[in-house]
Amino acid sequence: MFTYVIFFFNAAQACRTKVLKKFRHEFKTIEDAETFYGITYFDDVPSQMVGDKTIYVTVNFGRLSKEQRMQLLTCLLCVPIEMDYSKELSYFVPCDLLLLLFSGMKHFREKEKDNVIYDLCKCLGEMWAHGLGARLNVDEMPFGLACIQLQIFCK
Repeated sequence: MFTYVIFFFNAAQACRTKVLKKFRHEFKTIEDAETFYGITYFDDVPSQMVGDKTIYVTVNFGRLSKEQRMQLLTCLLCVPIEMDYSKELSYFVPCDLLLLLFSGMKHFREKEKDNVIYDLCKCLGEMWAHGLGARLNVDEMPFGLACIQLQIFCK
């Protein structure tokens, strides 16, 4: 088994090198290529192929309490936010963010509603093709009305 894992990682590295050489002219970063092709790393990959550390974390993740899992995920969420976007953005990650997010998604699912949490993220996170801003302009009236409604229900 160990020999198979070493072979897999060597083969994977060789494959990755070929892919990098081929696509370096088409994409500025690896992340751009991954996004373009919709590449995910943990959805359909058997656990023995992911790596020892990932397996260890995955197996032991279930042994943590709910509170420990939420704290770990919140901490891990801050890492790419700070590394890939801005250190100041971690201010927008309160300790109960993921708990509220998961509870909200569960509530939508139980009530057979669309995931408007995702829709909101998409409206704020995706820019228009012409590059003039997000789909939902935070400086215009619909955003202001939505904010007021949300803030009223949060009190």
